[in-house]
Amino acid sequence: MLLGILCVIAAALVLGDFIYRYLETTQILKRGKLQHPEKARPDAVITGREPKVAGAKRTRHYIYVVTFSDGTVYQDVCGVRDPRLGRHGMRFDEARAEEIVQKAAEAHRAAAEGSRQP
Repeated sequence: MLLGILCVIAAALVLGDFIYRYLETTQILKRGKLQHPEKARPDAVITGREPKVAGAKRTRHYIYVVTFSDGTVYQDVCGVRDPRLGRHGMRFDEARAEEIVQKAAEAHRAAAEGSRQP
């Protein structure tokens, strides 16, 4: 009986670890929102824009990361499935990247205005 309970607990821990690793690898929880919004300053500028590949094997996709001079970061998905590249082929989408930069600037501006409010 005790051995069965321990096996169930171990299985739950392993499942939880797999779910956590999947979420960290694909960065699902960080997409489409400004990270560290409490650091946002109104005079900050964009210092970096770069695409990164996230995921593993069949879940690979492009993430576009926008970095600001005050340490805040905005990232979102910036890839399009392309059947010409194979079953799981992805290509980088330039138009979506420009939309992400605009959304990042808007999110940063809103966070900077929110941090000034007492």
